Amino acid sequence: MRRNCTIRRIFAITAAITLFASGSAYAENIGKIDNEVYKGLGEVLENRQPEEAVPVNSNFMDRIDYKKDRVTARFLIKLPGAEEVKADSSELNSVRVEIPSGIMRTSDLSKDVNDRYIKSYNLYSSGDTYVFEMKLQDNVKADSFVNEATGEISISLEKQVNSPPIIVVDAGHGGTDPGAVNSSAGIDEKTLNLKVSELLGDMLSQRGYEVVMNRDSDYFVPLKDRYNNANTIDADLFVSVHHNSAGSAAVSGIETLRPNSAENKIVADYIQEELIKNTGAVNRGTKIRTDLAVLNGTRMPAVLLELGFMSNANEVTRLKDSSYQNILANSVADGIDKYFGR
Repeated sequence: MRRNCTIRRIFAITAAITLFASGSAYAENIGKIDNEVYKGLGEVLENRQPEEAVPVNSNFMDRIDYKKDRVTARFLIKLPGAEEVKADSSELNSVRVEIPSGIMRTSDLSKDVNDRYIKSYNLYSSGDTYVFEMKLQDNVKADSFVNEATGEISISLEKQVNSPPIIVVDAGHGGTDPGAVNSSAGIDEKTLNLKVSELLGDMLSQRGYEVVMNRDSDYFVPLKDRYNNANTIDADLFVSVHHNSAGSAAVSGIETLRPNSAENKIVADYIQEELIKNTGAVNRGTKIRTDLAVLNGTRMPAVLLELGFMSNANEVTRLKDSSYQNILANSVADGIDKYFGR
């Protein structure tokens, strides 16, 4: 099913670490003990209560290590010990961890995360136990494991694909932003981008994907709106269609740009491989770009396709041809099929 959905309408402490390094409990001086130092240490040991070994007012946030990719994430809680810790991820869209108060002392906390995996998490005391609850986004699968030896609670998160997968097709530029222009060939980039995007959207719809077009005619769409639209609808893939230009008319070929993550490399490689195989164009490979908003603002895997150089006379002639546009769109669709295992 294809949705022509314009994004102009869719908008949806510091760690407290006490370091005890007081020096020797007693001083040696030609075999003599410093009685005052020894006496002072004895009073400290005698008056210390067992629970003082538990970190007091420890910042729980400092015990969290959260690393994520576009499809998987790992949420790690590091504790002084984990012999009596219980973790349960069996409930849908939720993770619950019970931590005995004898392991640590800390204050309650509540945090709205609202990223691709986690809605929020809360920590509160319940009797002699701290309860850590994590609310997950839809279609996120969680597995939890308590390592008693290291005192670590590992929570693995995996984003499940929508059924059918939702793909945002983003025709680059538009309206007052023409992109690259080849005046002698009588064509601008925004027009080529839209033609290939329309073909791609139709092909993907026919193959059973749900398609959302960021623009379906010639108008301008702000960059932020392009990726916010994809995030709002929780898309499974973002594909931005562009055409290239260079200062030298001799430069030609196809390249696929991507964010720096393993999952993005997989989908970029599949699409690039199909494009080169079916067009015979110069293979400029896949390249990491950390400076492109539409790639790095998206929460899901994303690619930006540069389908040829409008500044190259031979290549722009091919790019204007409707049959070649059809080959380009079909190649991208084939690469997407491979990525989703179809």
